[in-house]
Amino acid sequence: MAETEGAFLRAVLPPWACGADRVGDVASGELFEAQTPGRSAGQRRRAEFAAGRRCAQRALAALGSAPSAVPRGPRGVPVWPAGVVGAITHCAGFQAAAVCLSRDAWGLGLDAEPAEPLPERVRARLLTARETALAGELRARLPGLPADRLLFSAREAAYKAWPAHRGEPPPLRALSVDEACGSAAGSASGDFMVRLPDGYALPDGYAPPDGYAPPGGRCLHGRWHAAAGLLVTCVVIARRPSGR
Repeated sequence: MAETEGAFLRAVLPPWACGADRVGDVASGELFEAQTPGRSAGQRRRAEFAAGRRCAQRALAALGSAPSAVPRGPRGVPVWPAGVVGAITHCAGFQAAAVCLSRDAWGLGLDAEPAEPLPERVRARLLTARETALAGELRARLPGLPADRLLFSAREAAYKAWPAHRGEPPPLRALSVDEACGSAAGSASGDFMVRLPDGYALPDGYAPPDGYAPPGGRCLHGRWHAAAGLLVTCVVIARRPSGR
């Protein structure tokens, strides 16, 4: 097992964000008093929670922030120190956290999934017709990529990235992936665009990477990376550059 900012996070984060990930089995660890996974959490959930919070502390340290608790807020989302936005994620064998300064971004969403296809009934219930066609196109270009899982994870990352100051995030099932592309060379990585539903708009001054202007001002850009049986997606709602 290892705790570091590894290849997964380097592939999906902008250079001004910091992250830490942990690959391997989890074991219980010490937490700040304000950090609790909930009374009903089982032993494994508590261990994953602790591992995620340790990744959060490493990411905050890399950002230059003093050690502090990252408690659970509404909907279980992490509550970061003032001036910081970020996300924590975990799946079997992988835990990670990523942060950046709020002067650089309104929100950051991170999601990790096993690189396996979605169960058929889940895929039929969650993916739109456009996403089903897009998943087929991706599988044709990148054989072996669990494209349906990628599109689901992209939505999760966009949901987590929604800025707290803009109220409730869009319903997860109302988000949709409009575009996705990638390349493979030992591992696979690429970009995607997630469309917001009617009634939701991006903050003024949102700055996606060059070449990814949001169609109609309603799409969020994200990055994905898949390797070693894992898939990680990230959405950053970046502010227009101001000297970084």
